[in-house]
Amino acid sequence: MSGPTDRGNGAATPAPCASRLAGGLGLVAGGIGLALLLSEVFVRVVHVEAGAPAAPGVPAELADLPVIESVLDLARPNVRAVNAGVLYRTNSAGMRGGEVSRRPAPGTYRIALAGDSYTMGHRVPESDTYAARAERLLDEGASGIDYEILNLGISGFQIDQVVRRLEWVGLPQRPHLIVYGWTVNDIEGPDYRRVGAEERATYLALVNRFESSRSALLRLVWPRLVVLWSAFEPMSGSYEYELHDNYFENPEAWRWFEWGLDRLAALASERDLCALVFLHPVMHQLRLAHPFGPIYDRVAEAARARGLFVAYAHPLFRGRDIAEVRFSVVDTHPNGEGHRVLAQALVAGIRALPARCGVDMVRGPRSSGARSASE
Repeated sequence: MSGPTDRGNGAATPAPCASRLAGGLGLVAGGIGLALLLSEVFVRVVHVEAGAPAAPGVPAELADLPVIESVLDLARPNVRAVNAGVLYRTNSAGMRGGEVSRRPAPGTYRIALAGDSYTMGHRVPESDTYAARAERLLDEGASGIDYEILNLGISGFQIDQVVRRLEWVGLPQRPHLIVYGWTVNDIEGPDYRRVGAEERATYLALVNRFESSRSALLRLVWPRLVVLWSAFEPMSGSYEYELHDNYFENPEAWRWFEWGLDRLAALASERDLCALVFLHPVMHQLRLAHPFGPIYDRVAEAARARGLFVAYAHPLFRGRDIAEVRFSVVDTHPNGEGHRVLAQALVAGIRALPARCGVDMVRGPRSSGARSASE
């Protein structure tokens, strides 16, 4: 009795498993191809690739005011001008904002806040800076106490200039608390090492390898993949590599930065004040790998070793869409929303300070004895 299959003619029958495997691979390949095609269409239709932002325009109501950019002009007293497209004014002490009394009024807890462009509020209206927002947040939760935050921030300042500005401008205003708004580039002193031009060019060539590709998807994804990889392992020529080199491999640059922390701690101790180091985050890779955490931790450890208090801002930014909190890929300063989050982080840091640093200094007589900020 013959079977249903003729095995005597020598013809090979395709194996069913191999056929199904080939079909499955074809479906997978087709699915991947379709996904890539749809992604390409989506990027071309929906995504607008970010380029250099347009220079901030001057509102019509400010057109008659002078435009200032230099550090010296930003620090002058009684300025009323335009800086980065917004009204910029200083009081008679050279601080951004309105006039304040030489001494805080009774029942007022005064905070002197110094830093760089993050603190000053580059491109941000005065009322939207995190200094102004934090003052309002603190007042909302206050009971019989008025808070006052003096904004001493100046664009481009590093730690030595920030500390001197606190000493020369902030401390004469008799604050109850001093705050240093630290930014990652504050280590750029005389011994700071920048990556070489050739290394930088090689890295940028890698980032921009497909900038002329006909594929919008490739133009969009490739540079982000390179930057993401550098977040895990800083690539030579990248800014992440440069910063890690100076914070961890450049003893001279680190000693110069430590001098600034030493001086800040000395100023606080000499005047029986608490000092808070407020760590600004780098507006970079907030949702995925953030490469600057080890730097934040090293600065925090060094500050605490000197009896300074520390507040991190990055945890409140973690997971955020980076486009929501900074101006652009070219101008990475925090925008209005970024300053709102910074204000929340600063207020949390101030409220976490021990009682001896807080409003008890306003409600009752100041202690005449020296306090250690590390107690």
